[in-house]
Formats: sequence, structure tokens, C-alpha cells
Amino acid sequence: MEIFNFFLSEGKDYSYLKKQYKKNKKLETIPQNSFPVKCHNGTFVGKEKENIISYKGIPFAKPPIKNLRWKPPVECDNSNDIFEAYCFEKSPIQSVCEGETASNYEIGEDCLYLNIWKNNDNEKNKPVMVFIHGGAFGWGGTSDFLYEGFNFVKNHKDIILVTIAYRVGMMGFIDLTQIKGGENYKASPNLGLLDQIQALKWINKNIENFGGDKNNVTIFGESAGASSVTILPLIKGSKGLFKRIISQSGSFAWAITRDEGKILIDEIKSEIKKERKEEIDMDYLLNLSEEEIINLNERVDHSIYAPMRDGYIIPEDCYGEVERGAYDGIDVMIGSNADEIGYFICEFGSYFLFSIGFILFLENILYKRIKKNGYELFSEYEKCVKDAKSNFLNDLLFRSPALKLAQLHSKNNGNAYLYYWTYPSSIPYFGACHAVELAYVFNNLHVDIFIGDKNINYKLADVSQNMWANFAKSGNPSTKDCKWEKYDEKNNYYMVLGKEVELKKNLFNKKRDELILPILDQYISYNYMDLSYNVPMVRKAIFIILAIFGVIISVLLNKYLTK
Repeated sequence: MEIFNFFLSEGKDYSYLKKQYKKNKKLETIPQNSFPVKCHNGTFVGKEKENIISYKGIPFAKPPIKNLRWKPPVECDNSNDIFEAYCFEKSPIQSVCEGETASNYEIGEDCLYLNIWKNNDNEKNKPVMVFIHGGAFGWGGTSDFLYEGFNFVKNHKDIILVTIAYRVGMMGFIDLTQIKGGENYKASPNLGLLDQIQALKWINKNIENFGGDKNNVTIFGESAGASSVTILPLIKGSKGLFKRIISQSGSFAWAITRDEGKILIDEIKSEIKKERKEEIDMDYLLNLSEEEIINLNERVDHSIYAPMRDGYIIPEDCYGEVERGAYDGIDVMIGSNADEIGYFICEFGSYFLFSIGFILFLENILYKRIKKNGYELFSEYEKCVKDAKSNFLNDLLFRSPALKLAQLHSKNNGNAYLYYWTYPSSIPYFGACHAVELAYVFNNLHVDIFIGDKNINYKLADVSQNMWANFAKSGNPSTKDCKWEKYDEKNNYYMVLGKEVELKKNLFNKKRDELILPILDQYISYNYMDLSYNVPMVRKAIFIILAIFGVIISVLLNKYLTK
């Protein structure tokens, strides 16, 4: 049966990408007929294709290696040297992941680079869009086919597009203060976010040389990147580095507590203890070779990584910070997809396994994580929402945090725009899944990993890309054919992006939002590392198995005794 297929998305082999990695070289002179741009840390020479110039692999921080391992990023030194900017640099250390093409590329600790696309002209003061990739904070990279910026800039020549890398997984989101000798690594749970801020500082210092306006920067991201762009305004040192944010299917609701982070560090300790009897300490970790780090990361690649609400880098109460005005002066565009959870079919390997796993995850939330009356809350939710199980998780993890952020920001007279993506993938069971909008926003419709290869909506790609670009230019995503009203609590405006693109008000049942919004301050994340099997689903399954086993035994005994 189709539901038992191992990979419904027909997983592809991208292992050849590792062979394509090439290190950008230092040059003695600027080549003739090239496209050099002088920056504070060197002159970078780009490549031109159909009048679009790309600059790939520009360093925005010193390599976070040796004595800088697990330390906050450090600004590059000034330099008059000349470098190629032809190729993507390494992806951050990670294991290979089915949904993350960049995980197949060359990986390494030396990964803090960015990429720029611009039209070949001498125009100045262009709006700048900076994309932060997703990957659950443990995977991903800028070499992913989805994030290639050529088509975006070709369609919007008045935009400068930048994609940035950051440390992921155990190099970027691990609490080393819980390890002996780790007291000087207070920033370690959120290094990936500090990398993003350092990239924005580089952009602020150098982007005018590419024709960009450093005072008109929009940061946008999907999944972990979406979570990042909602967190960055809350971090000291980020003010003035961007003017607008676009959050696609993610928010600071996923940030974890220090206690939750302990699960990960204990997992790493456990892995190391299999080979080493002594207690793990920082000296041991710092003396690991890059190859040993990669190997250790492979062994814990099922772990969950996330930023930490540590009270040091990220405030413990993110919603409260927004309510108190942390987003003042920032325009916000934020939304989610109708079937976010469908993405995780490929993570489980089949729809059948996914169906079991996501119900186990849901019941853990209802019975273990919601502080009280989770089951009663869900019973009320079922009365007013179709397909309650999947929609409950969609709301709790994606749509409702976006709605609450828009509500809080609009109460402070901030500009907030909500969207809801409904156009589906052609891959069976995926629906309008997590990440399905990426190929449309970048207009990279040949990348079929999430959207499939059938029923591609080319008009939707143009419309959505125009909306994203218009928001970056002016703070208003409206197009000439479609006016997008900013959010207000009376009308609850959503821009629905599907077979039709239309503005809707009060799109969702009011009761539905009233049930979910009050529990968001519990910050229930996608963490599945501490799942309990002591939930009704498992107990029922055990009862059914025992009952079937009992019937079989009874039949066999009856048959034996009647001989």
C-alpha cells in the first residue's frame, strides 16, 4: 500500500554535491572584465550571469575554530587582499538529512560566510533582503538549491538579496555551562543567533558598496530561520541592523528553557562515556579534532536543537518583551501553512509511521506538557475544528504564535501583516506542508523536494514574490491587484495564498483561537526527545495487542482441549 512507502517524496541522492565544493582562492590582481567590490575585509570578485552578479562565500566573521570554538563570532580583520567569491563555502557541521540539500555539501567548522546577488547596474540605496535558512537549528545551509537568489533578483532588480550561514546543532546551540569548565561559555546555547547578528553587522558595514541601503534591511526566514527573525529583535546589539522581518512558519515560541537544554547535553555526555570513563569537561571538548566533532554529531543526530530562553542572550518571557515594546519601529509580516505537520512524513519515512508518531507526540503534549486540563481543552477544540489532531498541532506550534505576536505588536501601534498559505504540494499526503512556500517565494520552481513536480502554480510564485519584495521596499506587501490590510484585532485580516490570493477577515473560528492563545505562554516546542510512552494511545495499543493475544491463546487452548 502507498501509505507504507518508505519515502513518499521519492528521496533523491545529493551525495555528488560534496564533490562540487571548491575553496574560493586569494588572487594577486583583479581579473579583467570582472566584478570586484571593496569591503572592509577584502575585495571580493563576483560572477555574472544574464546581468545578475553573485558573490558567494564572503566571510563575515573569523573562522570559529581553535580558541574561537564555541565562542561568540569575532569580526573579520581589515584587509586589502583580493579574493574570489565564486563558490558557496562549507555548510556547518551536521548529519545528512533527507529534507536539507545543503547537508550533502562539504561540512566543517569554518562555515561563517554569506552570499549576495545584485543586478549589474550602478544604482544605489536598494532595499536589502537577508534570508536565514531553516533546518530545526541542527541542519541546513546556504548552498541549498531552494535558496539560490538568481531568479529573485532577476525578477526584482531593485533588490539586493543576501543569504547567511550560522553554526547549527552542537556547534551553535548547546549549553556548555552544564559541563565542567563551561562557566566561560555562557553564550553557547545561542551562538547561531549571535552569528546571524554578526552577519548583519557585516552587511551594515559593507552593503552600500554593493548598492544596498543599510537603513532598509529586511530579514526573512523559514522554520528555524523564521524563529530566528522573531528572536533577533529581542537580543541586545541587534537594534538598527534591520527594519523589517518576515517570518515563514516559525517563532520564538520554540525557544527552550535551560532544563530542556539539559536533555541534549546529557545525551552528548552519554555518547562520550561509551568511549571514555572520566567525566566530560571543556578541555576534552576543545581538544577534539574536527573529524571527531563530526563523528560525535553523527551519533546524536536524532537530537533536538533550539535557541534557549536563558535570560542572558534571549529573555525568558519573549511575548512579554514584545508587549513591552521590543518590536517598536519594526514592520512584521508573519504566517504559516495550512498543513505544516505534513512535512514530517518524510522525516518518519512513511505516512503510516508518521500517523503513529504524530499522535504519540500530540498525546504527550496533551497529557504531559500542557500544565493542566490538556485533555479537556482538546475535547473543546474537537467540537469546533475539523481534522482536530493535525490542526491542533498546526495551531499550537505555528499559526497561533504568529497570531499572538501580531496581536501584541498591533496593540503597540506596530505594523503587522498575517498570511496563511493553502496551496498544496503535489506529493501524496503532504498538503500545504511546512516549507512548501519556499520554492514559490524564491521562484525556484524546479526544486521539487517539497512542492512536487505537478500542478505548479506559476502565477502564485509571481504574486507571492512580489508581496515579499514590496514589503521589503515599503513595509506594505500589497500589490497593484491585491490590497493587503495590516492586522487588527477586530477584523483579524489574513492574506490567503492558495489557488486564489485574497484577503480574508475572521478566517478562523473565534473559539479556536480562544482555546489555544492562553496556553502559548507555556512555550510548548517541537522537542520530542523526552516523549513518554505512558499515554492513552500506547496503553490502548497494549490493551488491544493483549486482547488479540488472549483471543488467539483461547482459540488454541479450546482447539487443543477439544481434541
